[in-house]
Amino acid sequence: MRVGLLFHHIFRYAQVGLLNAAVDFGIYWVLTHAAGVHPLVANIVSRGAGGATGFVLNKYWTFGNPGKGPVVRELGKFWLVFGVSLVASEILVGVFYTGLGFSAMMAKFTAEGILLVFNFFALRHWVYR
Repeated sequence: MRVGLLFHHIFRYAQVGLLNAAVDFGIYWVLTHAAGVHPLVANIVSRGAGGATGFVLNKYWTFGNPGKGPVVRELGKFWLVFGVSLVASEILVGVFYTGLGFSAMMAKFTAEGILLVFNFFALRHWVYR
């Protein structure tokens, strides 16, 4: 694996991540602050929206492999990684929000920051390889 390609993937993953985060956090904020939805419920909805855009952008742009594997298989792997990450996110948001008294947004931000590295390596080395 070329080091340059790794940094290329990291750079593009960060750009896609910013877009996904804008979708995820925007929806999360609206649900928790404007609609009064509990943070754990809002997290499921907002992460789902971010995940849907993330699959397509990471497959075709970040990791640039539109023809390397059957889309159905990659989609299944993606949603498996997403599911594991979602469960971990729910646990972390719950711990930070309920257990430690973080604000809803700080709980979400902290949880997603922790999961960032896991998601990158799971996508790069398993889903889109």
